[in-house]
Amino acid sequence: MTAHMENENENENKDNNKGTTLFKNSGVKVEDIKKAFAESEDLKEADHNYYFHTVMDWSEANDKRKKDWIATARNFARGDLKKGEMKKRTIVRTNPHKFAFEK
Repeated sequence: MTAHMENENENENKDNNKGTTLFKNSGVKVEDIKKAFAESEDLKEADHNYYFHTVMDWSEANDKRKKDWIATARNFARGDLKKGEMKKRTIVRTNPHKFAFEK
């Protein structure tokens, strides 16, 4: 009877993970996160590199699988924004008289 229950749990887990991947297998690139943040008014200053790697590490360490990793990265950044802890892009000088955000 226990073996049957274990098989049911395995089948449930397979169904719950249908269509999902680990972040590292998702095909999402840093540029995808950068574009998504640029298109979100509240995330224009968010550090896309930081959130890309944070989500990748979280997925790997916790065996987390998702369908929409870009939404997950936005949610990580928005969670930090809400707490006043959002990591912002580094400001680089392109001209000694002007500041510009990283391209």
